[in-house]
Amino acid sequence: DENAASQAKMEEEMGEPDAEGWVTVTKATKKKGGKQKKESELNGTANKRGKKGRRKKKKALELKNFYAHQIKDDKMAHIRELRQKFEEDKLKISKMKSERKFRPF
Repeated sequence: DENAASQAKMEEEMGEPDAEGWVTVTKATKKKGGKQKKESELNGTANKRGKKGRRKKKKALELKNFYAHQIKDDKMAHIRELRQKFEEDKLKISKMKSERKFRPF
């Protein structure tokens, strides 16, 4: 208590000017608080296993086209699909053009 009281008195005196009008300025340190906790730790949902538990599980990979012939077949099917859509679009366009005739009245 005596130590704290004398320290507080010294701090008060430092802020006031002395007989000549000078004020003693010293380095003031800020008190740091404890470690900041994340919201998950505050809520109790923190991972309790530590760093090892933070690793994500790898998803089971689903290999669609494992073999080369599967890749080739998929490409060919996609091209067939595109050609079919193209032909349908050509028919639609030709139908629209045939309906678009000039009718003045």
